[in-house]
Amino acid sequence: MLVIFPGFIVALGTAQTSALTAVAAPNSALSWMDIKDTSGVQLSSYLFATNRGGVFNPGNTVLSLLISVLFAIWLVLVTTGVWLPSQTFDFGWLNMFSAPLRGVATNLTAQIATPLMMATAAAIGAFFVGWFIVRGYHAKAVMQVLTMVVAAILGPLFLAAPLAEVLSSDGLLVQGRDLGISVAAGLNGNNNPNPSQTMAQMQADMATNFGRYPLQVWNFNHIVDNQPSCKAAWTAGVMAGDEDRVKDGMKSCGDSAAYSAANNPSVGQIGAGILLLFSAGMLLLFGAYLSVKVVWAALDTIYYGFAAIFGFAAGAFVYGVTQTFTVRSVVHGFVAAARMAIFIMFLGIYELFLGSLFQQARGQVMAVFVIGALVEIVAILQARRLSRGLDSSNDWISNRFAMAIQSGNAKSSGGGGTALGMGQASSRNAMSGLAMFAAASTISGSPITAWATGGIRDALMPNAFAKSRADKLGWAIAGEFGEEMQNIHYDRRALGEFAERGSGRAVRIHGAQPRGQLAAAFAAEQAMASGGAPTSTYAALRKSGFGHNIALRASSVQSDITELLKADPLPSEHLARVVAASRLFEQDYEHPGWSGPKLDGLRAAAYKFRRNNPGGVNLPRGLVEEGERFLANPTQQYIHTLQKIAQGGDPGASTWMHRDGVRPFSKRDAERLEKWITNESALRVQAATDWVADNPTDFQRIRRLREEINVASDINNWQNGKASTGQTAVAPPHVSDTRPLAEIPADFIRAAQERRMT
Repeated sequence: MLVIFPGFIVALGTAQTSALTAVAAPNSALSWMDIKDTSGVQLSSYLFATNRGGVFNPGNTVLSLLISVLFAIWLVLVTTGVWLPSQTFDFGWLNMFSAPLRGVATNLTAQIATPLMMATAAAIGAFFVGWFIVRGYHAKAVMQVLTMVVAAILGPLFLAAPLAEVLSSDGLLVQGRDLGISVAAGLNGNNNPNPSQTMAQMQADMATNFGRYPLQVWNFNHIVDNQPSCKAAWTAGVMAGDEDRVKDGMKSCGDSAAYSAANNPSVGQIGAGILLLFSAGMLLLFGAYLSVKVVWAALDTIYYGFAAIFGFAAGAFVYGVTQTFTVRSVVHGFVAAARMAIFIMFLGIYELFLGSLFQQARGQVMAVFVIGALVEIVAILQARRLSRGLDSSNDWISNRFAMAIQSGNAKSSGGGGTALGMGQASSRNAMSGLAMFAAASTISGSPITAWATGGIRDALMPNAFAKSRADKLGWAIAGEFGEEMQNIHYDRRALGEFAERGSGRAVRIHGAQPRGQLAAAFAAEQAMASGGAPTSTYAALRKSGFGHNIALRASSVQSDITELLKADPLPSEHLARVVAASRLFEQDYEHPGWSGPKLDGLRAAAYKFRRNNPGGVNLPRGLVEEGERFLANPTQQYIHTLQKIAQGGDPGASTWMHRDGVRPFSKRDAERLEKWITNESALRVQAATDWVADNPTDFQRIRRLREEINVASDINNWQNGKASTGQTAVAPPHVSDTRPLAEIPADFIRAAQERRMT
């Protein structure tokens, strides 16, 4: 072992170091994006040069591993964030479906733009001209004639090549993009930009500003590109995929601070990586938002291009809504071109600012990370505001043109009002914060929401589901005790009355002392079942006349049962309380006084469970024997078979012994037998509980009680389509016993049967 074990550790450390060093290889998941910085280095080849540690330096091994994980995520975010805007503004995605769209537009034009359609539309437009003349609106009649003439001149030009102004290589979108690129390039110092080349340069600048510079600040605490020799050394080391070459390059170029930072990973680099990861996430979010807006604008333009086919074929000749729709379609194409230019100019200004920020960072690592992330958040908000402004301007221009056409006077279009066909386009659609809260309140209180959530009122309110469950339990209690209880508020007085009912049952059924511990346990169980909380149980008991110590012990047991109840996901709440009470009862098995208030709490819970399953199902002797055989060896398949037959399924080979011979199960047999099994299981739980209470020190009785509770839990789960788990079973105590289970004496079962309707 002295020879083999150290060798194994060294081999493991060597393999781990090799695996970590493999991060330097180009990332095949990112290399297809082909994003390069201004020095020609692919972002997918970037690496974080650090000391990977080893067997004798486990601290650096752990730190470098954490940094590598952060770096891998950061590299994906940055590369995607740089690729998205550049790929979007390149319009390569638009070329993929431009030809099919042009074909569809041409075919649509051939079907719509026919001489008959145009003549019909012109005749309808002439009717409006005549109507205006008859009514004395001569200016409107003249404007309608001019509009029809312009539509007749421009219509054939547009319909000859629909969508050409949108999808062609020199269309409005491309022209707007080229204008924006030219302005953005001028802002970055290029006085003679070439739009076809500037986009690649902008991509490289973004890769440098958002990838190269932040990585160098993260890795070396400053930008090493400020020194030409260090810049060349870093570039060569990264392109070679060699971390040691990067570190040696920093040492040879004279940047000892960079070499020291790379050779000594620290917790500060992990913190910086987390901040940089957040900043990269903001970059990706900004790029995604800008890309979605650009694609959306392009697709909107295509949509309005198709709409303009209908407009120039017929709609532009008819006064009113159709003319407004045609105007909006044409205006949107020009506004989309302006949108392209403005978004690219925005990207250029943003890139210029962030680039200067990273170049001036020098040693202020934390400041540049925090400011960069804040700037990216502000940029997203500003881009959102800019997009809203462009949408509003589109509707404003369309409305002014339509108003000028419909009013017959171009000068009158500068006033207020909305043209026919604009609808609510010029209104603000975004809701204020107060309106959003009001809408949420309306949705929460809507009856439709209540129906959708299964009867939960005010479903968006805190603890709405818990309150609804308490209300339903309260109505169930009201139904059990009579109509007069429905209007009782669950205050201390009402809970005290319920507690008095519970203690009265203990006196009548078990002969308990009226203000003794057993009566208090029944009173506390009844108060809890009536919608009370463990904290209010003590007050309810005191209200019904119990002393301080007795009330405190009974309420403490109920509080403990409620706490254990959280781990018992049984469909039946009453059975879940029995399981929790049994667990609580067995927790202190070996301690003195263990059979006191906890046993009383178990007896109260078992009685409540039995009261919820009171019996009353009279079966033939053959079916009773069938049910007893099942309880002796319960299986999930048997319950499922009964449920299938009860639902109208084929009974198959399932039979039972009738007095006239073997008889197949009917639907009624299955329903009644399943109900009998549930009631009989509850009866046995109560009988076993009473048997244990007769002699709590007899472990054989406790084993039988545990078995009956576990069987009841299994049946309850199976009947509700759930599998049995250890969470719903009573765990055995420390004391074990391998003897066969003792049977419950017949007199205890008979006593439980006699108390069925009590």
